[in-house]
Amino acid sequence: MTPRQLELALKRQRLEWQAQSQREDLGRHLQVFLPAFGAADKVRAGAKFLRTHPAWLAGGAVLLVVLRPRKAWRWGRRGVMVWSLWKKLQNKLGAAGNTHAP
Repeated sequence: MTPRQLELALKRQRLEWQAQSQREDLGRHLQVFLPAFGAADKVRAGAKFLRTHPAWLAGGAVLLVVLRPRKAWRWGRRGVMVWSLWKKLQNKLGAAGNTHAP
């Protein structure tokens, strides 16, 4: 092995050790975020479940209408408002992204 090859091998080993140390440090620092990641995973799994099983969502809506009609009406109006704001925002963002003609 030439001195240059030996130097490169040693440099590579030092860099691998440094990268391993940085990965361990990052892992320790990210530990505080694990509860938030867990909660986000649960919300995501719940949303996926509702997308694949819409009957549960519809059943909950029907149950809400039967048991609490006023509350259902209030939540329905809020939902419509949020939906319309979302659509307006999508339209504005879509229009802003298409500033040049094809």
